[in-house]
Amino acid sequence: MTTTPSPSPGYVPTFDDPYDGWLFSIVQSLYVVQAGAIAPRDRDPDAQPDVAAALAAVTARLAADVGSVDALLAGNPAGSGQADLVRQLVASATPPDGLLPLRTRAVRLTVDTSAEFLTFGLTQRFTDEYEAVCRAIGTAQTEIEADDARTLAGEMNAIWEADKAAWMDDLAKTARAILAARGLPETVPVDVVDVGPAAELEHDALATEVFELAFDRTAIPRAAEPEAWADPADATYTARARRVLAAREQAAAQNQEPR
Repeated sequence: MTTTPSPSPGYVPTFDDPYDGWLFSIVQSLYVVQAGAIAPRDRDPDAQPDVAAALAAVTARLAADVGSVDALLAGNPAGSGQADLVRQLVASATPPDGLLPLRTRAVRLTVDTSAEFLTFGLTQRFTDEYEAVCRAIGTAQTEIEADDARTLAGEMNAIWEADKAAWMDDLAKTARAILAARGLPETVPVDVVDVGPAAELEHDALATEVFELAFDRTAIPRAAEPEAWADPADATYTARARRVLAAREQAAAQNQEPR
């Protein structure tokens, strides 16, 4: 429920916002336009600010921030005359290259990396190897063997997480390049967020299109291609973790040698 607007240029009404602050940002932007219209007249009675152009620019930016004018008007009934007027307003302020150059809101791509890595053949491989090492902890004959297996399992998990993070970083860079070619300002972030299997992926129309393009153009992790390794066995998480641990032990031993 909104309050009664005040004529003061710095005023922004308070109300219940079901859109986690986005609706408030719209109203705030419109009141900034109001302030811009009033302030010049306070300084110069003859000033004639272009309020129509300012309103068109604000509305076009809002459409850019939600992905399209259709997304902006998604809650309007079909055939709405008000919606038609908003479309005209947005069209009047849309650059030749489209709305994307006006965007200020981050482009957010959500992904379930474990599900995607399943298609690469990595999730099942990691799970099988990791569970085998965990079983070795339970069947170890000595505490030293159990500790070694725990260390190996921890390093395998670290490599697994690093593989996912590296792929997500490559995906974000690819998405950024696609959007930059379309005019997305460099100041607008492109975020790739791993929401995990329990959450629903959240893609607006723009994010869905860009995600699909970026996914197709992003190289799959090298670990998913054993044939690319000199010895395919080296691609396993167990082998990779053992190499890391061996290199770490060697570096530690070298640091302890007298100089």
